[in-house]
Amino acid sequence: MLHEAGRLVALADLPASVRGELLRLVEDAVLISAAGELADVENAVSAAEVDAETILRTTHDKTAVYSFSAPLEAGAVLAGADGPLRAALERFGQRLGLAYQLVDDLIGAFGSSDVSGKDEGCDLREAKKTHLIVLARETESWPEVSEALAQAHTGPVAIRAAQRALSDSGARARLEALVRETLDEARAIVTASTLPEECRTMLHDLVDAVQGRVP
Repeated sequence: MLHEAGRLVALADLPASVRGELLRLVEDAVLISAAGELADVENAVSAAEVDAETILRTTHDKTAVYSFSAPLEAGAVLAGADGPLRAALERFGQRLGLAYQLVDDLIGAFGSSDVSGKDEGCDLREAKKTHLIVLARETESWPEVSEALAQAHTGPVAIRAAQRALSDSGARARLEALVRETLDEARAIVTASTLPEECRTMLHDLVDAVQGRVP
């Protein structure tokens, strides 16, 4: 898929300057996404605690650029949009992409298998160090949460116990609040922009779609 994306841009009937800018966007998206995936693996296997800033940066890099900001900015390049509009779409994509991945973290911990496409509580089984876990670690309930998470790999009953512990600690509510805040930031970027009305409507629909994924 990555090779095909580069091939399509390289062979497209476009002015050289436009093709060059699109290839730059593809290259940046690949590099940032690969770095995010690598950091995610490193965080998972590290015996040390990972701070919230590192987790959020990883969360952003895994998804935001290749899924949202780069495609939106590429469309703007093809449409001949000016710098301020491109910048607005890039910022919007970054906020929406972060929110999307944070919702994925909620789904990985609390979503049904029908929604996640994986076993229920898959992130808890795999002991992934998501922002949800960082938020739980900041609470007084962390000893109880940590004990429950340590058993989560053993089966459905332990998964339910870990889910309850995370919810009771307040971490789930705090992550849901962060998702809402991030989506509100994305909406504000659209509202403050001079993007065409049809584009603004589409972007607001995307925000609503991400909000609708919250389990």
